[in-house]
Parts: sequence; structure tokens; C-alpha cells
Amino acid sequence: MRRTYLIVLVLLAGACSKSQTSTPVPVIEGQTLLQRLKNNYDFSEFYNALQRVHLDTLLEGPGPFTLLVPDNTALQAQGITQDSLNRIDTGQLRKLLAYHILENNITYASIPQTIDYIYRNIEGLPLYFSVPVPGNTQTQPTGIQFLHVNGVKATSLDLVATNGVIQVLSSPLSYPVPSIKEFLVNNPNYSMYVSALQQYGELNQLDSAGPWVVFAPDNNAFANWNITMDTITAETPQTNYSWLWTAGVMPHELFFASDILDGPVEIGAGGYYLTANYVIQFGYYGQAGLSCYRPNYIQVYSQGGVYSLGDYCNDVDPDHIAMNGVVHGLDGLPVYPDSTIVQP
Repeated sequence: MRRTYLIVLVLLAGACSKSQTSTPVPVIEGQTLLQRLKNNYDFSEFYNALQRVHLDTLLEGPGPFTLLVPDNTALQAQGITQDSLNRIDTGQLRKLLAYHILENNITYASIPQTIDYIYRNIEGLPLYFSVPVPGNTQTQPTGIQFLHVNGVKATSLDLVATNGVIQVLSSPLSYPVPSIKEFLVNNPNYSMYVSALQQYGELNQLDSAGPWVVFAPDNNAFANWNITMDTITAETPQTNYSWLWTAGVMPHELFFASDILDGPVEIGAGGYYLTANYVIQFGYYGQAGLSCYRPNYIQVYSQGGVYSLGDYCNDVDPDHIAMNGVVHGLDGLPVYPDSTIVQP
């Protein structure tokens, strides 16, 4: 008898919005992008790093270029100082900085109002720009412009120069790892999840082109349910729970946590993702006065409205970008085998 597994993963978060228009900063006569960086102390660490790898000369050219610049505060919040920048291998540093430089003049008003619109950097790598459309029932402050790049919020928009524009970021962008598989295999926090995927031959697909979104439970999530490798390897074809470990593996998708927080998804009103064996629905709970960065969590239901819960899973480690997708780390299991009710 064929069995159907129907799963709903629900991400719940508060929500914020943006206004529809942009107010560019006027051009300062005669100042190139490089001069704007040089003459603003808040950008001194980024500017010095550009000089170290000789990318400063590029920004003296005609352009136009768009710079995605984490200011000194954004760098320091990540533990990045001038000393640490000076210790990075110049080849690696150049690659990281070049990831923040794009050709063309990408102003806020020129970006489509959509989620994860692709622009490419000077080396041809994609970056994902989100100018979200507000949802119908979100409570939103007015007069706020929202722009995210690879899930990172822009804190100041459209600093215009004679040869381009600067968008200031709240954090430096992470350079994408080659694949989701490589990220998971090389991160000891997800070794149990890697073993579970490997047990059922599901791991190697995460080396393919994708894109993929993966919700990955960390080792503590398994430990909290007393699941060990012996538990996983003891499963037989009659008690095969491979679909439980792969319920959060979404092919043909790419999104960041901020896309859920600021996007138009609503519980019971769209935001569905379907596969052959399960359904994922994205939503939020929002009300006036709540922060728009409340934790996401995931809840799982079985077919027919019968609860089939693992944990309430917080999205505690989001937005790990790879060349073929994004990993979001969870602190709980969306589904636990012994609590699952299988419908005939």
C-alpha cells in the first residue's frame, strides 16, 4: 500500500516593511567612490583593506560600480579589526572584498521589488538582493526602506559618487562555500545530521547545482531526543525514516531568513512549498510593538490534522550561503520518528 507523508514546516516571525521610494544622497562634486571611502572614517577599515590588495585603483576608474560596504561598526561587531584584516592572506582578502563590488549603478529605486533578485559581482558570482513586498496583514512602520543582500540588511542607502554608488551593510557578506554538502561536512555542529543524510544516500545530492535550501538540525537537536548514530543505523527497510531527516531539504529554492521576516508570506494565505511527500508552509505571527527579528521556529503536522511534532525548532543559525544554496541551522528536530503517525 502506498503511503503519503504530508508535512508542514511553519516559520513564524514578526514582520517589518519598507517604503516604496528612495531618497538618494546628492553627489559630492568631484568625489569618486574611492574618495568617498577615504574621506569617511566610518569606512576606514574597508578602505585600508582595498588598498592592501590593490582594488583601490579599480575604484578610481570610470565605472560605474556598486560597493556593498560594511562600515567599521559592522566589521567590529563580527570581531573584525584592522589588525585581523592585515593578517588575512592577500589572495583570500582580495576575493572577499571583490565579492562586495558589482558593476553598474545599482540604486535602491532600480532594484525590483521582489525577493532574491540576482546581480553579479565583478567576478561573475551571484548576489541576492531583496526589496520585499509587504504582506497584507503585517503591521509595518512607515517611511522605512528595506534592502537585504544575501540576507544582510543595508543600513544606509544610495551614497552616490561620480562613478557609482555605495550601499552600507550591517555586516560583511560571507563568501559562499563551494556546496551545501561541503558546508555540512566541514561543520562539526552538524555531524549527526550529515550521518543521517549519508545513511540514506541523500548527502551527495547536496553537491549538485541546486539551488537548495536546507534546514539542518544541529547535534544538540539529536541529543535532546536521545538519538545516536546507533539509533539511525539500526533502522531497517520496515522502519525507514529517511524522509524525516530530509523533510527540511528543499530543492529548487533559495531564500534567507530576512525574506521570511519581511516578505509577503502569511499562514493560510500562500507561501506553500510542495514535494512528492510533504508540504512546507511559511508564515509569521506579527503584532504592533513586536520586534521584526523575533526568532523563527518550525512546527510539523501530519496528514489529516493529526499532530506529529518534534521540537519547536528555532532557526538559530541562519543564512549560510553556498554556491548551490543556503543552509539554516535548527536547534530542534522538525519531526521525531516515534511521534510520527503514518497515514495509510
